[in-house]
Amino acid sequence: RIARAHPGLQARIVRRLAGLEKTHFDAGRRELLKGYAVAAMEEFFDGSPVQKAMLAFVQPLTGSRNAKTRKAAKEFLRRRGLDA
Repeated sequence: RIARAHPGLQARIVRRLAGLEKTHFDAGRRELLKGYAVAAMEEFFDGSPVQKAMLAFVQPLTGSRNAKTRKAAKEFLRRRGLDA
């Protein structure tokens, strides 16, 4: 909601979500969190000035070890005509 209401913060929000790899969680939890990040990006992708950054984050997740994250990434790309 914040990203939609304040488009100027979208780059900062995407940068923070993409930085999940640097968190203290174990690898399995990080993969799950990335799936939640994809869902969050889905909410404000259309019309966003940082679409390229979001796509750069999501595309590698199509090979995620976590099935939920992998499915979310593939669906995200499919909705944009970028089938993985």
